[in-house]
Amino acid sequence: MIGRRRGPQRYAELHYLAGGLPFSGLHQPWPEIYIDAPWRLEAGRRLPLFIVVRDADKYPCRVDDLELHSVDPDGVIRSEKLPGCWEFGGRIEGRTAALIDVAAPGDWDFYLEGTARSLSGKGPPPRRFRNQLARGFPEEPLRVRVADRPLPALPGLCRGDPHVHSSATLDQVEFGAPPELIKSCAEACGVHWFALTDHSYDLDDRLDDHLRNDPGLPVWHGQQSELRRINRENGPLAIPGEEVSCRGVDGDTLHLLVLDPPRFFRGRADSGESLFRGPRDHGLEELLEILSGHRALPVSAHTGEKPGRLERLVLGRRAWRLEDLDGLACHQLLSGALDGAFRRGLELWRSLLRSGRTSFALAGGDAHGDFNLSRRIRSPLLSVEHSRRNLFGRYCSAVIAPRGTLDAGGVLPNEADRNPSEQEHGDPEGATRELPGVRGKQVRGVLEELGAGRCLLGDGPLLWYADSAELISLGGCGGDLDHGSLKLRALVTRESGVIERVRLWRGGPAGEECAGEWTPAALEFEISIDPPRGAPGWLRAELRCRDGFAMTNPVFSEDWPADLLQ
Repeated sequence: MIGRRRGPQRYAELHYLAGGLPFSGLHQPWPEIYIDAPWRLEAGRRLPLFIVVRDADKYPCRVDDLELHSVDPDGVIRSEKLPGCWEFGGRIEGRTAALIDVAAPGDWDFYLEGTARSLSGKGPPPRRFRNQLARGFPEEPLRVRVADRPLPALPGLCRGDPHVHSSATLDQVEFGAPPELIKSCAEACGVHWFALTDHSYDLDDRLDDHLRNDPGLPVWHGQQSELRRINRENGPLAIPGEEVSCRGVDGDTLHLLVLDPPRFFRGRADSGESLFRGPRDHGLEELLEILSGHRALPVSAHTGEKPGRLERLVLGRRAWRLEDLDGLACHQLLSGALDGAFRRGLELWRSLLRSGRTSFALAGGDAHGDFNLSRRIRSPLLSVEHSRRNLFGRYCSAVIAPRGTLDAGGVLPNEADRNPSEQEHGDPEGATRELPGVRGKQVRGVLEELGAGRCLLGDGPLLWYADSAELISLGGCGGDLDHGSLKLRALVTRESGVIERVRLWRGGPAGEECAGEWTPAALEFEISIDPPRGAPGWLRAELRCRDGFAMTNPVFSEDWPADLLQ
């Protein structure tokens, strides 16, 4: 969180004064107000415009007099008044300000103007703002890609994000979006499921103070209640999760995603809640041993990312190393951008495969709110920055859900989960929670596919294997493919542009090499390939478009070490 690296996107917290310092170049006598929208709009959907407000408990206000300015793909500017008036007085709140009909496909720019009026007796005069009321940010549009057709699909294909932060992540420099807004954004941009993986050091905070912990875990319990509530409705599936700060092999701090954990796990080492590093509650090996008896899926978070210098010095964070990854099967290699962190993670993963480990790649956003425009702290108390990286729902992990667990729209009814019981008392760390009924079955179905590596990484294009019986695989273990005859297939839409390059990689104990490269310049592609046989090894494939990427997980040979496939 500290330093000048290009980290994950997040809403920027402006009011924190470290250690009671009297000055901050970012402080303002207003709450932070951010207007947000999905980066992409599915064909036939209405565009939701969100208002996210932080610290209105200190600076209560009303937002009204909204005016929307839009620039369509042809450059035509339109303006319209929007109805609505909202009062904000809570610590963190989110509302849907409007649902907009957008007809023409292409890239649109949106500016939403509003007036903030203080509700305190001695507050500042009314303030006009555009897209955000937060110091230091330039005026940038919300840029939305409006699709003219759905993304390419296979029967049962469900795209999702295994690494998302909600408003339960709330600390000195960042905060996330309320879960109901995340679900609305997912539905608008074509995401079928997402995992709420809030920081362990935020989930144990007091409701009124993120620098002090509460043994009753009201934040964690509140997150579980909210997750159950939004899952009672049809729409994208919300999977329980946590991002746990734990000790690596040398004692420094790593971040481990735990999807569908059996309980809350403390992890306070890099909380920044004091001038000193916090207690190191769990070692990585210890945590994996605890999880081995449960259905939870552990995943190395943002695997190739290097923490900034101050993060390493002050918080004790470091990058993942090969010796840390050895006990894990799933790794989030793609964390919101095809950047240096992705390439470093890819090299670590290749080394794991070469050593004989069965391991798989995942993609997610690590989004802390900001569905469209990334606005974050650059240097605490001093500066902020913005970008269009790490957008929620941009790079996803796609699975083919087992029949009856989750349809391609993620909208199975959840009649069995109308009145869930919740454990609010007793030992919070011993409390277990599981989504019952249909939603619980959906969670298990998605995690089984991810855990077996049967998933595709990308931002829309499809890349898959098929055999002579037309059985489909996205890679991984446990498939029914006939390895005697394999085809590599690809499908894109004009939204991504034509397929510019397809590469097939063949690997084994000696390393990995390119086994074929094609430049079809078309929307569809198919080629017969030789399956891996005769020695331990694997095949995997990558696809590139002008504005699209896809990568399969490996297809392993029948001679791959059988004990590692368990």
